[in-house]
Amino acid sequence: MFISLVGDFCNEPCEGFSQGVFAPAQPSQGYFHSFPLYLQGSIAAIVRQFMRFGKKNTCTCGKHITADLHAIADKFCRFLWAIMVIMDAALLIPIVLGWFAGLFINYVADVLPFTRRFSQPACLQCQIPFSLADYLTLRPCRHCGKKRSLRTWLVQILTVAAFVYFWLFPSKALGIPLGMLVLIYFGIIIIIDLEHRLILHPTSLAGAILGLIVGTYIHSRINANGILIGVGKSLLGGVVGFGVMYILYLLGALVARFRARKLQTAGQADDGEEALGGGDVYLAGVLGLMLGWDFIGIGLAWGIILGGLVSLLFIIILLMRRSYSNAALMTFIPYGPCFILAAALLLFQP
Repeated sequence: MFISLVGDFCNEPCEGFSQGVFAPAQPSQGYFHSFPLYLQGSIAAIVRQFMRFGKKNTCTCGKHITADLHAIADKFCRFLWAIMVIMDAALLIPIVLGWFAGLFINYVADVLPFTRRFSQPACLQCQIPFSLADYLTLRPCRHCGKKRSLRTWLVQILTVAAFVYFWLFPSKALGIPLGMLVLIYFGIIIIIDLEHRLILHPTSLAGAILGLIVGTYIHSRINANGILIGVGKSLLGGVVGFGVMYILYLLGALVARFRARKLQTAGQADDGEEALGGGDVYLAGVLGLMLGWDFIGIGLAWGIILGGLVSLLFIIILLMRRSYSNAALMTFIPYGPCFILAAALLLFQP
């Protein structure tokens, strides 16, 4: 157990580190499972030491207080040192890659919905272009002072966290490099769909290429006949995903017509919003290429279930706010993130 790295935090004094002779052992192969227990034990020991200090600090003798503070500092230093030892320096690789991947995701989400091409990013408030250095360092706009959005920071943090996680626990189906590319693609689609209700043609085209590569790689490894079977299963999955979603798209068009009539009856203009957009159809084709014939059925079923659960939650919230009759007719749920989450659950199993 990793508690042995730093001794018994609860009962033994921790003087070795302050004397410069502390030499922790190398982490074993099971350290990922042992580290949470070690972490809990270390924090609990430090808290107990603080409690002991709280009971003794009323003593008029200064040496007792000094000794307690020394013990607390010593335990905390050894605790931090053990974390530094356990943290592999190789984790800097996914951290750096995740940071730059987050920058790329933010860049595409900031630029592509407005210009439909890769162009220089600009401030959303004053439309003055960012310099490359300012954009990469997430500085506020130099002209109007607008700070970077909360989404920008969330994407950076979550992308780094995802890269580190899948570096430590890589997907059996994708591996590390291909898994990182799929993560970047999924992040771009989710953000643009949530913010703009769009799945753009350039992202669909890039996704089709990536999906064919991913599907061929996965199914050529599963099947003994190699790459030809992999390509065939990937293409068949793409056709099935596209076809099933196209049927649902036609049904959604009927719902949109019914919604438009209801809006006209209520004296409101139709905003042209659709239950399922054409981009959702292309996305289903891309996910079909990735999952292949073997798994696209499961992926679509899970996506539909997740979308239904999100819609149900939305309706419950509207009912609680007593605004169901008005807001429900005006809003459709973006289903792209639901299908992506379902596909991710299948693709990123460690």
